[in-house]
Amino acid sequence: MKSEVKKIMDDILAKFKEINAEAGHVIPPRWLDLVYIPKLNPKEQDSFEEAIDYLISENLIEVDSKNNIKLTKKGMDYIYPVNTNELIGKIRKDIMDKFRELNAREGHVIPARWLSLIYYPSLNPKEKEVFSKAIEDLIEEGLIAPARDTIKLTEKGVFTIY
Repeated sequence: MKSEVKKIMDDILAKFKEINAEAGHVIPPRWLDLVYIPKLNPKEQDSFEEAIDYLISENLIEVDSKNNIKLTKKGMDYIYPVNTNELIGKIRKDIMDKFRELNAREGHVIPARWLSLIYYPSLNPKEKEVFSKAIEDLIEEGLIAPARDTIKLTEKGVFTIY
């Protein structure tokens, strides 16, 4: 496989990952037409269709009737390799790191807006699938406790993060 084709394939899949795409999501056509393709050198531009055809043949993407490039289920599994324990561990670490960043004491909460409007939307689809499990695990371990629409740090949680 030509290096130009490989580069384009990697770029396309990286863009899906960057936008936290799920199966069925499309790459913004404006990004392709106005940002990505114009930056390719002539050799890469000539290889663009070959790269797209290869991604289609591997069932990682599909092109719909409007010529939009869509991520398939297989493509989603490819860009977000699943190790459930690693994903849960990452989310647990992120939550406890946020408490540490806030210099939280026992009973302090993570702002519900941060949790629901900033953190959760930043997760990729596979991470979103295990988010609740990670929170439940932290609660079961006694590191955090539910508090209204958010979570609060427990005494045990304080000793864990400091």
